[in-house]
Amino acid sequence: MSELLRIHQNIIINPEELASRFAGMATKKVFKETATNCDIDFMFKEKWRMMYELVEKKAPKCLPGMYELIVDLSKNDNQLSVASASPLLWVLACLNNAKPHDAENPFESKLIDIFDNKYFSAEGCKNNKPDPELLFIANDIFNHHSNGLTYTIGDGRGDVLASISARFPVLYLSLNKEFDDNPLVTRFDSSLELSKYIRENLM
Repeated sequence: MSELLRIHQNIIINPEELASRFAGMATKKVFKETATNCDIDFMFKEKWRMMYELVEKKAPKCLPGMYELIVDLSKNDNQLSVASASPLLWVLACLNNAKPHDAENPFESKLIDIFDNKYFSAEGCKNNKPDPELLFIANDIFNHHSNGLTYTIGDGRGDVLASISARFPVLYLSLNKEFDDNPLVTRFDSSLELSKYIRENLM
């Protein structure tokens, strides 16, 4: 988004500042906050056009430890789904192309195969996060007669607020301490910390 703002609005803001200031905020709202006179619909379309081009040229890398964690959770018969606020085409592009953070690691299986049609976008919902509708849709495909507890993993405020509304414990990857006092929220500063916690406590 920083490149998009630079090209079309002559606004210079680095990616780290964007992530810090607007983590979890809807894309159109970010444009509204940073470029008050821009054509928001045009900027939104341009963002996704550039992202689709980029993901085809260079496969996205998962955060450290997360690709391996997903593979191991799947092997241990944990039920996994994706519930993303992003467009479904972007979800599919990421699941099809993502690779481990360590580029030397071989693919054990593609993420698209691991999630096996269990991926959902807010495009199919009446309400996006922080409304919990998308989380309920992604959870309803599982067997509710099991004794398992549904956890969510997210890195934005919308993920946390939706999880709290759904009464799902949420593993929150963020430096934002806003929800640290909420008993449903366990926060992690890094993906490796999050992965270690899941391996030691939830597998």
